Amino acid sequence: MSSARLVAALVLVGLCGGASAAQADVVQLRYGPGSMMLGGRATFDIDTRTLAQANGEEETLTGYKFRLAPEIGYFVHDSLALLGTILVDYGFGDLYKEAGGQGKSKRAGLELGLRYFLPLAASEFYAGLQFGIGVQDEDVDSTCLTLPLGFLIALTPDLALDLGARITYETQEESPDGKGLHVPIGYLGVQAIF
Repeated sequence: MSSARLVAALVLVGLCGGASAAQADVVQLRYGPGSMMLGGRATFDIDTRTLAQANGEEETLTGYKFRLAPEIGYFVHDSLALLGTILVDYGFGDLYKEAGGQGKSKRAGLELGLRYFLPLAASEFYAGLQFGIGVQDEDVDSTCLTLPLGFLIALTPDLALDLGARITYETQEESPDGKGLHVPIGYLGVQAIF
């Protein structure tokens, strides 16, 4: 029985030693007060909406939207960053013809907010809150509240893969639906910290 305990102890020591060796290979991000962050996203959305017509029938419209959203952040504390995001949308398809355009829509926006980072063994979990406005034809036509959630997985001490989601609640003036909750399937981006 004592030889079985010795073998079990050696296996346990080997596993623990392997775990600490693996942890030594884990890359940690370097950030703190005064560090800056640069990143962003490019997305392509397909929106389908069913609208009620005056005669009681329903019409289904489809629109396609490309969004470019670079962002910059500044760490004001060890794990807290102020963020700013510029949003540029280009939409096309039947949905945008119905909204009063010629089948095309161009919008711009700005989001400001905070993001908190929690270091984990091999990544950084983050959660935040951002408030934004959207502008079309020189008029503010929408407001939004975004909840960014995700993980930064360090590739180098200054570069990370960003995996997560941006959950957004948006209200639009003069829109058939007016309000919307956007829950994306996922998000993949890159963040640089300097």
